[in-house]
Amino acid sequence: MKKNSILSLTLMIGLAVFLMGCPYSSEIPLSSVNAKLNEAFVGKWELSGSPENHITVKKNSAGEMAIAKFEPGYDGAEGTTTNYIGNLTEIKGVLFLSLREDTEDTSYATYYFYRINKEGSNKILVQSVTPNIDEKFTSGSEMAAFFGNHMQHSFFYDTSDETYYKIE
Repeated sequence: MKKNSILSLTLMIGLAVFLMGCPYSSEIPLSSVNAKLNEAFVGKWELSGSPENHITVKKNSAGEMAIAKFEPGYDGAEGTTTNYIGNLTEIKGVLFLSLREDTEDTSYATYYFYRINKEGSNKILVQSVTPNIDEKFTSGSEMAAFFGNHMQHSFFYDTSDETYYKIE
């Protein structure tokens, strides 16, 4: 009987993690700002199928991406804008975005990771890296090596990818 309870609890926890849909997170970015920001990413991007949702990408003074994500309110509520700081890292020809919320206190920053597939000049596909990674990394280069060894597998990404189209 106890074995069934443990199995049920394990399945419920697994299902809860699966349904949460948060991308993999870490206290360290994939890399420091090491490459010039591709100006093709700068501008306003609209979420496919939801024109009220959009992101605006600018270059900040540190060479990072300043990203403002607008989500409309529901049932007459006012929409919200969340500001992020991002940095692109290229691993074996694939772009990954390290993203953290833009806050005053960066000592407890949490980075989230996304694969960025640029399709032409006005379309990007954003795939979140699965939160099911158990490994802990002490450096961005160690994490980048792990990403490079596993990024070709479909299970490395969450199933909720988003497509954005450049509108400005």
